[in-house]
Amino acid sequence: MKRERIILVFLFLGFFVLGISIGDRAAVTFLTIAANAQETITPTEIVRGYLNAAGRQDGLASKTFLATGCTEDFVVEFQANAHSGWNYSEQDTWVGNEAKSADGRSATVKAQIIFKGGSTSMMKEETFSLISENGQWKISRMNPKPRSIGPGVSPL
Repeated sequence: MKRERIILVFLFLGFFVLGISIGDRAAVTFLTIAANAQETITPTEIVRGYLNAAGRQDGLASKTFLATGCTEDFVVEFQANAHSGWNYSEQDTWVGNEAKSADGRSATVKAQIIFKGGSTSMMKEETFSLISENGQWKISRMNPKPRSIGPGVSPL
């Protein structure tokens, strides 16, 4: 009886591990690829990931996108907005206009963050500054800074 090829991919200690078994042989080949291969994660993707974590109001996840010493975090503002009836809209938020410095150690990314409430929406324009920290892009500053209060208006 001929066995089919079995391919297993799993995440182990930050690496994708690929195991292949062919036929009756016990030979298994493993290929490891860093799960956080920084070359493929752009500053724009970091900002998008950060906003999605903040939009879920997941403070632990959002902090993984922030540089050491960055105390600004949108989670508090997103929570205040949600408490006022405004919810972050991942689908309608635009992130782009990425610009890297000549030395490749810093970047800026612009975003138009959309909140929806009832039949209305509101937009907040934001500029994110990023730095390369230990080979990974991290958000170092946000302009304007996140607010700890809601928008002050109720959705219609």
